[in-house]
Amino acid sequence: MSSLEKKTTVALSWSGLETLLNQGLTIGIRIILARMIDPTEFGLLALLTIVITLCEIVIQSGFGQAIIQKKEISQLDVSTVFFFNFVCSLVFYLVLFFTAPLVAQFYEEPRLTLLLRVVALSIVIRSLGRIHYSLLVRNLQFKKLVKITLPSLVAGGVVGIVMAFLEFEVWAIVAFQMVTAVVASLSYWKFSELEDRPQWEFSWKSLSGLWKFSSGVFGASFIHCFVTNLYGLLIGKAFSFGQLAFYNQARTFHQSPASIFTSLVTRVLFPVFSSIQDDNAKIIAAMKRGIPVMAFIVFPVMGFLMIASENLVVFLLTEKWLPTARLMCWFPLVGMFMPLSAIQNNVIKAKGRTGLFFWGGLAKSALAVGVLILTIEYGILAVVIGQVVVAAVSLLVNLAMTQYVIGYRIDMMLFDFLPYGFWVAIAGVTSILVVNLAGIESHFASLILKFVLFGSVYYLLCRISGLAGPAECSEKIADIAIGLKRFNTPLGNQAKQ
Repeated sequence: MSSLEKKTTVALSWSGLETLLNQGLTIGIRIILARMIDPTEFGLLALLTIVITLCEIVIQSGFGQAIIQKKEISQLDVSTVFFFNFVCSLVFYLVLFFTAPLVAQFYEEPRLTLLLRVVALSIVIRSLGRIHYSLLVRNLQFKKLVKITLPSLVAGGVVGIVMAFLEFEVWAIVAFQMVTAVVASLSYWKFSELEDRPQWEFSWKSLSGLWKFSSGVFGASFIHCFVTNLYGLLIGKAFSFGQLAFYNQARTFHQSPASIFTSLVTRVLFPVFSSIQDDNAKIIAAMKRGIPVMAFIVFPVMGFLMIASENLVVFLLTEKWLPTARLMCWFPLVGMFMPLSAIQNNVIKAKGRTGLFFWGGLAKSALAVGVLILTIEYGILAVVIGQVVVAAVSLLVNLAMTQYVIGYRIDMMLFDFLPYGFWVAIAGVTSILVVNLAGIESHFASLILKFVLFGSVYYLLCRISGLAGPAECSEKIADIAIGLKRFNTPLGNQAKQ
């Protein structure tokens, strides 16, 4: 392997571990809380989380991505972005504080006033660690992120579960999120290098220079985030907080594993692609190696979630969450496209084509809004199916933009991952038929049998057909194991620096 490949492997190792810890612990804690708390309470907080997420996108304004992408950054750049984020977070908190009664009135739920005022504090708390996070990702220092993620989630989880046991209901979920945010922000400062910490300085010129890149990223990210969360905002108003909770839980089931791979791709490949942004041949070679591995892993995970949705929901969350299963059958199709789209997006951003990134995002968001308007009157299931259509079309748009930017043909990219989807479908149908013929009534037994059958059939079909995914994946796992061992060698020290 080349020096860049070795450094990337080390970064993938620790980034993968940090992402698994983050998503795995978050899912585990949410499952425990969901078993103890009524779905309606989850719906209340899901609505507030949407509002907070939109505010944070505006506050960051794409400057974190600009810090990662820029070839050389100065201390002035770091300080400027830090104070910009912090001041914006204070402004947005004040806006949310005074408009909270209006939100509560709109949704006809008085409790939202106090809840929004408390939860909105997380905006200010998280802003204190944003620049440190960007610098750690820029320098591929994912080992430090592991040391930050684990204690913050454990602390938040313990407090949240104890409060749920004491029947604090929705406030237990709030406590989980707030304690996690506080511990994480403190840890970012603890583990950051002294020279990376912000100084008392600010420059509009520095901000303007970073804005040239971040503006396109911010515009596309905000529009995408707004449209994605518009579903939750309208469901909470048109239906009920209980229905919003079922929708949000179904989306979480597919988003959590999909986000693991998407986050891994975004955090590692974006700085790597940025470092070779002037060499299209190297970027294409990296994509041809990465896409089959991604499809080989992501597609069966999503496929299994589809065929085992009812078994998983009842076994993990109890029958009070059963309406989630009907939606969960469709959401994993969206999850199949997320990491693949992330690869294309990172190529476009690394090439500095933020204008194209913005207009492409705008077109995809316009499509999403149109589909939402057409489907919402037919119920939540129709809304979810509409999202599947939007995700598929969005991936095709991303493939077209990637072909335009680096010359990687659409048909070649499709051939890199479509065969895995075909084998997932065959394995899924086979598993369902066998389990149904066996007449197994236990959700746990059905879950285990489907897992074994589905995994075995899928892997055998991939091996027999000679797809590159299994071999590439085995090779990458071996490289990652070596990378973890080498982290304390001179190469590992390079990754730290």
